[in-house]
Amino acid sequence: MRSLTRHGPRTGPRVRRLLDLSTQHIPPHILEDGLHTVSGLVAYSTRYGWLMWIPADPAARAAEQIDPPPAALVAIQRYARRYSCDFVLFDADADTDPHLPLYPQG
Repeated sequence: MRSLTRHGPRTGPRVRRLLDLSTQHIPPHILEDGLHTVSGLVAYSTRYGWLMWIPADPAARAAEQIDPPPAALVAIQRYARRYSCDFVLFDADADTDPHLPLYPQG
């Protein structure tokens, strides 16, 4: 497989990075309805959590929207993008990150 990137030709498959985070980083009121119900967010339910897509510029994308995602989720998107991640996998058994807020789960 060969395609063109901004750095020139690429051979092989496109490999993407994801940040693995505990669901404890999601405010409980958002977890109740599920990430897939949050306006301005692209997220998919998994057996134990959620897979959330990260836009290239989370803050700019949120600013463009009439009903942007909650600031807590935009902060996670920005944090993930800082590490060149295209996705965040929220999992109930994943580790917490000391650089992100934690929310008590019921």
